[in-house]
Amino acid sequence: MASASRPPSRGGGGGGHSVDGDPHFIVDMPGLNATLCFDINGEAGDVLNLLRDHGLGTVVNARVVAAKRIPDGKQKLPTYFGELSIVVGSTKIYVTPYKIIILGRDPAHDLVIPWGKRSKLIRGPVDIDVRRRRMSIRHVGSGVEFMVLQHPVRADHPIKPDYLGFYVQNGKGLSRDVHGLIGQFHYGTATLHIDDDPQEGGVRKARIYIKDRKVEVHEKERRNHLINRRVQCWLAPNNADQLIDGHWRDYLVPEMFTINNSQLAGTAIL
Repeated sequence: MASASRPPSRGGGGGGHSVDGDPHFIVDMPGLNATLCFDINGEAGDVLNLLRDHGLGTVVNARVVAAKRIPDGKQKLPTYFGELSIVVGSTKIYVTPYKIIILGRDPAHDLVIPWGKRSKLIRGPVDIDVRRRRMSIRHVGSGVEFMVLQHPVRADHPIKPDYLGFYVQNGKGLSRDVHGLIGQFHYGTATLHIDDDPQEGGVRKARIYIKDRKVEVHEKERRNHLINRRVQCWLAPNNADQLIDGHWRDYLVPEMFTINNSQLAGTAIL
């Protein structure tokens, strides 16, 4: 027998949608009093579309970077996001763990902002605020706000590279057309049915019904670096198979600043 009671508390924090770490996706959905999570295990060099909203003129893409080696006891090489491209209207921002570049009309007019230096500026429709290891990007008209976290890792770390985290701090101004790996959940709806009897070890299992799909999930914890605490979520395995629209490879894009459907290599999802 299944029950819809006692879901993990909404734990996405920072606006409800994020991707950080290995890379771990954490999302909330309207009407679902629970947090969902999943991992996408791409390959180094892959560029994935995280969010696109053509109504607002906003696109966020991320490039995958690999760990230095496979951790002991693991079978796969961990991956992270090492670059982000963020387009909001006429403003294009390229972010790495080492610098932030506001693209100009040509390279001679690019503005380079170092991490760690307090910087605040308005460029086109965007208010940009850099404080230490955080950068806020707010669309002045809609109020949509993203947050990027810098994660510098000590040079002698045996596994982790330097990497980035991306958070939707305020998504209320996103249009109904928003999509992408995390964008599709902003207005999405689903139902959750939790098994009464937990697995051995006390781990609970559940099923999520989303559109015409059923997804088997189990309880997990993930760290939300924006609020600096671990949150409970329902983990969808196998690269979010059946949880996301299509296959995760449908979200691959040719380059960091791919911004419209004509450039998206024929994918039907984007």
